[in-house]
Amino acid sequence: MKFHDGTDFNAEAVKAVFDRVTNPDNKLKRYNLFNKIEKTEVLDPYTVKIPFSAFINVLAHPSAVMISPTALKKYGKDIAFHPVGTGPLEFVEWKQTDDLKVKRFAGYWKKGLPKIDMIDWKPVVRQQHARRANADRRGGLRVLGAVR
Repeated sequence: MKFHDGTDFNAEAVKAVFDRVTNPDNKLKRYNLFNKIEKTEVLDPYTVKIPFSAFINVLAHPSAVMISPTALKKYGKDIAFHPVGTGPLEFVEWKQTDDLKVKRFAGYWKKGLPKIDMIDWKPVVRQQHARRANADRRGGLRVLGAVR
């Protein structure tokens, strides 16, 4: 399995992520979720040992997401604006007030998925209800929430 940037998703990648979140020098907001982890040990290419009994609860938190170590080095503290994962959709761009684009990840481990090529999310805020309704009438929207 690979990250969107081609980096292998293996035990070393998992160790890099947990070394980052357990390092107090990084001053991450959710450090307190991980500060009981003394070390992350690579046992073989696909196995890590993380001695922490409540670890399964921590893994359920979004801050425990696996991130490409290559992307972490490249983007540092700006990683949130350049997400690199292993999922079926790969980040393309995010214009914070305009849209968010993702595309099919050709290297996705589950062949034949996803069954779409691209998603372009365009937020329409409350002040723009008329714009959203007009876009729907023109066929410009594929998904539409309630228009009040």
